[in-house]
Amino acid sequence: MEKRSMRSEKGRLRAAPSAGEEREKSKKRRELRAIFFNGVLFKNPMLVGALGIYPMLTACHTLRGALELSVVLVAMAVPAGLILCFTGNLVPLWARPGLAAVVAALLYIPASALMEWLFPGALNSLGMVAGMMVVNSMVLSRSAQYAPDHIPSAVLADTVGCSLGGTLVMCFAALIREWLLFGGISVERIVSAYSGRGVAHPFFGFLILGFLAALVQYINRRRAERQAGRKVTRL
Repeated sequence: MEKRSMRSEKGRLRAAPSAGEEREKSKKRRELRAIFFNGVLFKNPMLVGALGIYPMLTACHTLRGALELSVVLVAMAVPAGLILCFTGNLVPLWARPGLAAVVAALLYIPASALMEWLFPGALNSLGMVAGMMVVNSMVLSRSAQYAPDHIPSAVLADTVGCSLGGTLVMCFAALIREWLLFGGISVERIVSAYSGRGVAHPFFGFLILGFLAALVQYINRRRAERQAGRKVTRL
């Protein structure tokens, strides 16, 4: 009876994670959260690196258009990042951008089909802009440069965060432009042509992007100041 209880006690001790393991898991969770929120806001590729801004400038005039492009962005960026995470190191460094472009082109087929299923008529209304998502610089840069050198969980956090960050920028810009163009917001509104309306032109998209980028810079500066203050207090 004693031997059996001793064996069960040893089994419980083996199964229980050590304090070091718990610290490592906690540290990893914090790092993954940081990667995710960097993609969403603090290092948003659109606002900090001006990556993938073409669809936002040219086609995000309505909330529906932004949501349509967001579906393609997420459906391409996340699997592309994971695929390059496992295959990127199998090819030379110079070949990774080409591999990322091929993967993105293949993923565009199911991504565009999903967009058309969720939003019938999206391919016709978006036209060339939908096809240009194949060479979206955000998708290609994250999958070719970041994904091959990081573990899958970090790549997943990065691609989901960056995709969500891009989606938020496109939708916010679309809300402003649709309100100014039509005086209201509607997920059902389909518009395929713009003429003589300054709000619909790319330069207005640059104005929105500039203000949002300045806001992110301000947030990052305040965060850096708070962190520096906390470090001084500890001393």
